[in-house]
Amino acid sequence: MPITIASVTRPPAPPHSPHGATPPEPARKPLYILASTQARMKAGSNYLTLIRAGAAVAFYPIARIAHVICNRRLDWSGDALALCLAHGITITWIGDDGRALGNSQNLDDDPHPVKNIIKDYMRQPDWTARFGKWLVHRRRTVLAACFPRANWWEKPSVAEKTEAVRYYFVRTGWHETRFPEAGQGWMRARILDHLHRNGLRSVYWGIDGNPLELARHLAALLWAELNFGCGSLLGCGSLPASCRDTQLAARFFEDWARQHADRLPLHLGDFKRHVWRSVCRWH
Repeated sequence: MPITIASVTRPPAPPHSPHGATPPEPARKPLYILASTQARMKAGSNYLTLIRAGAAVAFYPIARIAHVICNRRLDWSGDALALCLAHGITITWIGDDGRALGNSQNLDDDPHPVKNIIKDYMRQPDWTARFGKWLVHRRRTVLAACFPRANWWEKPSVAEKTEAVRYYFVRTGWHETRFPEAGQGWMRARILDHLHRNGLRSVYWGIDGNPLELARHLAALLWAELNFGCGSLLGCGSLPASCRDTQLAARFFEDWARQHADRLPLHLGDFKRHVWRSVCRWH
């Protein structure tokens, strides 16, 4: 069912001002279409149309959509896909296990300066080792942000176990999952949208044939932050991983994303600085 964006009962009219001034754009929000039965997405001139059996036709103004998250039970028309591509709206398909299957992005032919720096970075023979060290550094910052001080009141045995879990996270990225697995796909969609709006790709390829999966690694950092802090978001305990209320979980996820909107720019900004410093030293 659709989550986050309220649909309208009729196709929206093009924006118009009697004084000739352009009205301010409304806030964009993610559109979740996690259909339990087969549905179809069509398009008009400036809106998407959702058609479901036994339900009223829903219209979604394209100006309100940040990105779309859907599953395989939503069939897209060519017009609907083209409308999203024309307006720079990414679409992420989620599998039944909650993980992202793939995404759509429009043609990227903008010569963004950061892209050239990333390409120079990946020409270095040891770029994979450098990037691995950067990931370790960012995982440490995640722990510092989520656990600002040591839990000195814990019993020694508990504190020792906690320290072992944190050490394992820094080295491997593994952590306990407290939020429903569907959140991984939602996080990936949010990262893809942010990268796309900043002129960056989700994956870059090095001269050695190895990929730098920027979207996946950034999503993993934020997924860890969500799982480390989702207990505080709910006020008590954590949201059970077995929770089947997808709409409730999505609302918790969007609340967390709004409260921590600064975290992704911090990670991405540090990545850009890391790449810049590495390229300058190499040259």
